[in-house]
Amino acid sequence: MSLRHWTGAFMGAALLALATACGASGPGGPDSGDTAGTQAAQTTDSNPATEGMGTEAPRSSERSGSIQLAGLPIGGGNDERGKDDCVGVSLLSSDVPEGAAVVVGQVDAGPGNVVTTAGGSCDSAPPCASYTFTSQANACSVAITWQKPGDDGWLAMRGTVACTGDQSACDLFRSGLTEQPITLTNPLAGESTTTGTTGSSPATPETTTAETTTTSTTSG
Repeated sequence: MSLRHWTGAFMGAALLALATACGASGPGGPDSGDTAGTQAAQTTDSNPATEGMGTEAPRSSERSGSIQLAGLPIGGGNDERGKDDCVGVSLLSSDVPEGAAVVVGQVDAGPGNVVTTAGGSCDSAPPCASYTFTSQANACSVAITWQKPGDDGWLAMRGTVACTGDQSACDLFRSGLTEQPITLTNPLAGESTTTGTTGSSPATPETTTAETTTTSTTSG
């Protein structure tokens, strides 16, 4: 009786261990499969997002951006009204594309010992400092001060091309811009020459001639 009881107990324990092993491996299989499927789904879902970012970048660059300019092509001239003068300025390009603008960043006049910018505007035109040239706006002004009679001067501007539309159109527009300053006529140059000619030359010859004539007459 003891032997049969021991044998039965051993068989029961073996069957219980086998059932437990099968039960453990059974759930494990589907869990592994579900994990792999989830990872695959995540990988598949992430790919379109990457492609979307790649295609959005060019459109973003087309919508905005700016290109630094060394100088702007400008035309116009000064009124030659005297020491306090006014310069009317326009951009020498009538083909500013839609979605593009030329923003003035710096206004210079020179030579510095001849003419300087006085700041502000004149003749009811907006000031050129920070002015934006577009297809509908192409006129600004600069107040200048002549320091002395002498050589003529110049006026130059620097700025950027700002793009809110197609970047390729802005690049094409930018490639056609070449720096060109405005030549300023010094209104004080003529005054200096005239005053110098009439001021000293006639007096000296007249006095010398009169003294020489008087001396010669007395000797005779």
